[in-house]
Amino acid sequence: MGTAFYTLRQRLAWMMAGESLTGVPAAAPPTLTTDTFGVSAFQSYGDDYFNDWFGRFYDGPKAGTDFVISDFEQLNGKLVLATAVSSVILVTDKFEMYPEYSPEELGRAINLAISSVEGEALEDAIDDTIALSSTMFEYEVPAGISHIEALYREGELSGRFSLKDDLISPRHWNLKRMGTKAQIWFDPTYAGLPNGRHLRIIGQRKPSQLVRDSDVSNINELFVLEQAKAFVHQGRVRGSNADFEGHERQMGIAQQMADRERARVRVSGRGHQVSYP
Repeated sequence: MGTAFYTLRQRLAWMMAGESLTGVPAAAPPTLTTDTFGVSAFQSYGDDYFNDWFGRFYDGPKAGTDFVISDFEQLNGKLVLATAVSSVILVTDKFEMYPEYSPEELGRAINLAISSVEGEALEDAIDDTIALSSTMFEYEVPAGISHIEALYREGELSGRFSLKDDLISPRHWNLKRMGTKAQIWFDPTYAGLPNGRHLRIIGQRKPSQLVRDSDVSNINELFVLEQAKAFVHQGRVRGSNADFEGHERQMGIAQQMADRERARVRVSGRGHQVSYP
């Protein structure tokens, strides 16, 4: 099933700071505006408790919008944003909040953790984007494809590929490099490339970076979180005082955890490996 970007970020925030809250704005009171909203469940916290906390709307009309809390009033759980958002906040704008670390920093660390195993955490891939030509025998491998296990040519019916009849024999194709590009090369003596039909590539790809809050990662969640945690702490090690030394210790603990989980990330490549420069 995988784990959504927003879930990874919220869990990483809890791991980093010990607090990570989610919720939805109340309809009233206080009145919803572009820079204020209330959360009744927050009335158990004292005035100013959430001052300077970071937040993000991760679902709803304002998904992807970051904010910082400039003031908090216990009465009605009123939150005031340091900068107004583009339109009035709605009860459908789901949000997350946490201290010390911004959504941008946490998200960057998560994607860096994914990048660190992009050659190991391979994902199944199907690509139908290449249109064939009977007079063309070289085609650039679509971006991100790391291994090609099998190729199929589209049948007479659009979008239909027969596992038996449309498989292209591995004797009739190979991979090569042309300059900075990886290409699929077909034997010119092979006359089985019908004009206008598509090529289906069955293989594997490198894991994609997460952009939208709803994007999903299929990589072992504990590895991603521990490796991201190590990267965040690493970014705070800039000296020799107690605070920096604390980050260095936490970085080491998180890295050890990530290293133990890394073996569970690896997925063996199948078929022909695509070589990029």
